[in-house]
Amino acid sequence: MLEIKITHLFIGFGYGVIFCAFLYNLIIYLNVRQKIFLYYCLMQISMLGIYLIYEIDQYYNYDPSKELFLHPLQGVLTNCAIILTTLFSKELLHLKKNLPLINYLLDVLIVLHIIDFIGILFNGNHILPIDYTGPTVLTLSIIAALYTLIIIKDKIAIFFILGWLIIFINVTDKTSNFLLNYIEHYVLFVLGFPLESIVLSFAVGYHLKKGYEENRKNEEILIHQHKLASMGGMIANIAHQWRQPLANISFINNYLELKSKKKKIETDTLLKKISDSNKHLEFMSETINTFQDFYKPQKEKDIFKISNAVNKAINIIKPSLESNSIKIEFEIKNDKEIESYENYYSQIVLNFLNNSKDILNEKSIKDAFIKVILDIKKDKTIVSVIDNGGGIKKDILTKIFDPYFSTKIQGSGIGLYMSQMIAHEHLNGVIEMKNIKHGACFSLVV
Repeated sequence: MLEIKITHLFIGFGYGVIFCAFLYNLIIYLNVRQKIFLYYCLMQISMLGIYLIYEIDQYYNYDPSKELFLHPLQGVLTNCAIILTTLFSKELLHLKKNLPLINYLLDVLIVLHIIDFIGILFNGNHILPIDYTGPTVLTLSIIAALYTLIIIKDKIAIFFILGWLIIFINVTDKTSNFLLNYIEHYVLFVLGFPLESIVLSFAVGYHLKKGYEENRKNEEILIHQHKLASMGGMIANIAHQWRQPLANISFINNYLELKSKKKKIETDTLLKKISDSNKHLEFMSETINTFQDFYKPQKEKDIFKISNAVNKAINIIKPSLESNSIKIEFEIKNDKEIESYENYYSQIVLNFLNNSKDILNEKSIKDAFIKVILDIKKDKTIVSVIDNGGGIKKDILTKIFDPYFSTKIQGSGIGLYMSQMIAHEHLNGVIEMKNIKHGACFSLVV
């Protein structure tokens, strides 16, 4: 009686662990939508089905009518488990990239097991020698994991090898009965699958952590690239801002030089020209300060009018627009004060304006114009930047916010991605885009 209770305890523990592993990976898949977690959770539920059938089969050992139903179902689930195990191994160990030959062999085994799966559905019997193909899959997977661990030095392979060795012992023992004389088979079966679930759950958990670290590094690279691109734009805009005052200072210097040579310069005239020159230099200095403040990271929120933030962006790019014969109009339908990050707000509007300017220049649009509209709807501030650059093709509308995707000839493809990220993380807002007649409309909704 005590032995039966202990057996049931082991069985219950096994069911619980495998189901928890299934649930854990299903939840992760629903959040991150990575195929590896889908493969693993489906693999666990397939193994749980095999586990249940094994117990039921023991119970109905002498009932042929039950066996006629259970054995085909067990075959179907076994095929599913092997196929999902193979897909999981390929994905976790990146075999297509790291070991193309083993990846090809596993692809062949997947096809064979699909054929076997179909065969069971039609005639209820295996076509493949399933007791040998299962260990083959596991052997190839373990060899691939050893290669990944030794050559590529990927720590995930350690968990993978440990988990798969446990299953490998179970599967091969079922075929060879090597350990059957020393350990009751149900102990291997009941403990093997749960241990595999625990160990491989660590593997997929580590895979998730590694993915997040890689994403964070990629985001840091994107932010750095965006800063470099912004600096390039900043230098270009400073050049446009400085062009006129530099020309005026040059004119003043030439005038003073000419008068000095003729010795006909009066003190009052000299002082006035020096004053004019200083005003131009002061304007140039203020321009530098404006750009420094504009691109400086803002740690604290402040209260500002939306129109002021938009005007800041317009004033920075306006000389560049004028030099490219692009008209700009700012229409304020409604305005309000908000408490947020003014610099981030202005940077997004400036990104919109730069995109419109680049498209209008690339397409050499006649009578090019950009219209900025500020409005408030349902307590949401909406700044829309509209141009007549012909709009964006429908087949790429869903890609324009992807990193490194650009429709511009020399575009970096990170401006809109960064704008979207800034809007979401710092302004609690969204960016909307739509095509309109003759052009495109980008809106920042906060």
